[in-house]
Parts: sequence; C-alpha cells; structure tokens
Amino acid sequence: MGFVIFTFVILIGVLMICYNRDAHKLFSYMAEHHRQIWVRLGSPSAAPGEYAGTWSPSWNFIFRREYRRLNDPIISQYGKRLVIQARLIAFCFCAALAALIAANFFGATG
Repeated sequence: MGFVIFTFVILIGVLMICYNRDAHKLFSYMAEHHRQIWVRLGSPSAAPGEYAGTWSPSWNFIFRREYRRLNDPIISQYGKRLVIQARLIAFCFCAALAALIAANFFGATG
C-alpha cells in the first residue's frame, strides 16, 4: 500500500511541474498575442489559483473555458491541457488519500 501512496505522490509532483510549465507558456503567449486580455486577467505569469479567499481571474479564464472565445488554437491547446492536468492532480490527491485511509483502516504496511 505504501508503494501506491508513494506513486500517487510522485505523480502529483510531476503533474504540478507540467501544470506550472504549461500555465507559464500560456500566459507568456497571451502577453505577446492577446495583450489586452492578459492585462485584464492581472498579467499572470504563473499557474492560476486562489488568493486571499477568491479565485484569480486567470483561474476563471481557464476553468470556465473562457479561452475558447479567442478562437486561438494555441491558447485552446494549453487551456485544455491545464484543465486535464488539474483534474489528474485532484484525482491523484484523492486516490493517495483513499489509499492512506485504507492502509490505516486495514492495518496494511509496506
């Protein structure tokens, strides 16, 4: 069971690196090709998230799929990737937590 938890934790790390890399590429591209929208989003350069109890405008842009309105295939590609990566991160986190709970409940080790 420990190997399963370890595997999910490693996957979360790898996915977070990919997620941050793709977010940086997306926002760098937007800074050059869609400057007004990029500024409206707060000039982001990193992965979107929650700050001070509210979701960042870039989070809404990605996860409400507002990027589709731009009809830009590069932005659409990165937007889709970010949504998929975020879902995989959430899945791996839940799976690792479930495995940890199961290991403690059933007394499994190793």
